[in-house]
Formats: sequence, C-alpha cells, structure tokens
Amino acid sequence: MKNFEWLRPFTALGTTAMGEGRMGRFLTQALDPVVPGRLSHGVGDWGMAWEWLGPKGTLPKGGLIAACGEHAQGDKWWFVHTDGLYFSADGGVSLKKVLDQAGGK
Repeated sequence: MKNFEWLRPFTALGTTAMGEGRMGRFLTQALDPVVPGRLSHGVGDWGMAWEWLGPKGTLPKGGLIAACGEHAQGDKWWFVHTDGLYFSADGGVSLKKVLDQAGGK
C-alpha cells in the first residue's frame, strides 16, 4: 500500500517520466505533514513504492498547491506553495524559493 503519511489527505500530485523506460516519478505532500516541508515521492515503476524526501534548502512555510516536473527526466521541479514559488534541480530533494506570494524574491 502506498504511504501518504498514513493515508492523510494530500494535494498537488505531480508526475513525470524518467527517460525512455517504463519508470516515472510522483511527488506530493500531505495536507498536514508530520514534518513541515517534507515531500513524499514515488520510486520505481510509476509510484508502486514511496519514500520521504528532505527537507533540505529553503523550507516552505505554507502548504503545497501545485507541482510540475520536467517531463523527460524528472529532475527539475517547480512547486507552488501558499507562500511562493519554489524550484528543485534534484528531483525535490532540496528546494530554493524563487518568488514570494507578492511576485518578488
């Protein structure tokens, strides 16, 4: 069974392919995460197994609204949180805030 913090409600399920094989990456976050800023990601064959990521880098203060990953390899991701826009160049392991909710850095 997939582990979303013991089946807590979640938001912003993002998916990407990972190359030409039959592998893909899923990223999501529980609505009320036990560890603030922590994401869950699917590993292996299109989310059949899950594990926790991070949190490293700039931790979002707000909840995850949307997630979008680079479609070919799944390494680069953009996350819209309630406090701004974040970027990850390493598959969601670490985050960097690129815009705040007002549109500035």
